[in-house]
Amino acid sequence: MARNLWWTWNQEAQEVFHLLSPRCWQNLYHNAVAVLHEVSDYELRVRLQDCDFARQVRAVLDSFNAYLKESKTWAASTRRNCSRTRPPIFPPSSAFTRHCQFPPAASASWPATTPNRPATSAWVFVGVSLFYREGYFQQAINQDNWQSEYYTRLNPKNLPIEPVLNSKGEPLVCTVEIAMNEVYFQTWRANVGRCPVYLLDTNRPENEQHYRDLTLRVYGGDSTTRIMQEVLLGVGGVRLLRALGVQPSGVSHERRPRGLFDAGTGP
Repeated sequence: MARNLWWTWNQEAQEVFHLLSPRCWQNLYHNAVAVLHEVSDYELRVRLQDCDFARQVRAVLDSFNAYLKESKTWAASTRRNCSRTRPPIFPPSSAFTRHCQFPPAASASWPATTPNRPATSAWVFVGVSLFYREGYFQQAINQDNWQSEYYTRLNPKNLPIEPVLNSKGEPLVCTVEIAMNEVYFQTWRANVGRCPVYLLDTNRPENEQHYRDLTLRVYGGDSTTRIMQEVLLGVGGVRLLRALGVQPSGVSHERRPRGLFDAGTGP
């Protein structure tokens, strides 16, 4: 449950992590995954011996599992009422709103279908973004009363994300051509309720350093860097979905002009 952002909009789930370790919850900026890493197995067993707390945890887990299994959703009913001969088109979200443990991110999104999904089921909403290892800068006032900026590097192990793996159990690596060079990227998956959001990451040993840093910071570099990020997100995002066996419906939304790059991605 901690690795699904469902808990960020469920007050009872947040309360469980807070009660588990109030100090960690506060110091780790309400990061459920990091809290579980800090709490020892012994401390967890002791807390679960409290009948009231254990009952509260069980109620939240039951709510989470019921949410994931829910079939009577708006999307499911809308899909059944649409024509079987023409895929329904609906406007996806214009941007991602995430929990504070994630940095801001550029985004693209597609309603998509998978080959093994029956026609009567709800459409899958798939998000694609970039995994900024340092995100956006944070501000502080130094001893001279001047504003200063600093970056904090994210540790994927302390985030509600997991690596996307291939059939061999290894990280799935895709490529995109940028400025006459083959750029490699791996992907992280964040589960947002019933929907996945895929985060592209160019921090790969096969890449030159300036390509590895394409997914380092939000708004880093110059206009050339921004264009390369747009190519990575637009072309790379579609190639990732194809590698996963996900066929975009033909409807996509981009916050910026990366749609110019995802229209003709090639094989």
